[in-house]
Amino acid sequence: MQLEYPIERTHENIALTKEGEAFGFYTVPYFASSVIDDKSKEEVKHKTERAVRRLFPNKNFECSLIARDFLLDEKMEELKESCHEEFKDVAARHLRERVHTFVKEAEIPSKYVWLIAVRLVKEENAMTFKELLQEAGRKRVHKFLRAFGLRKK
Repeated sequence: MQLEYPIERTHENIALTKEGEAFGFYTVPYFASSVIDDKSKEEVKHKTERAVRRLFPNKNFECSLIARDFLLDEKMEELKESCHEEFKDVAARHLRERVHTFVKEAEIPSKYVWLIAVRLVKEENAMTFKELLQEAGRKRVHKFLRAFGLRKK
């Protein structure tokens, strides 16, 4: 069985499917609240509720928690380079041991992000794909970021 890739083309975070539908893809860093800290827990619940309420009118969105490679080797290499020249050998050995321990425990150390895909509905005044991307994308990004208390620069 041969699976077909459904995406025709992409531009930044927007993808056009072979069926002509446009989707915006957004990532939100994983966040969790403390089981003990009620104030923190309520704050996370409030932000999440606000974000979902803003997305819900679209009714065409998907939200998934996905694992991304933590790039542990690269990060440890950068950390090693920041060490004093005299101690780089010791630091390298220690960092290799830490990487080995982490990999042994977690296989591929990962960090998690929320991936949100939003179907972008063609606006009446947008006639071309480019206009659709600009208008709908701008509106959805602004609403989405506001839902998490963020602002596009």
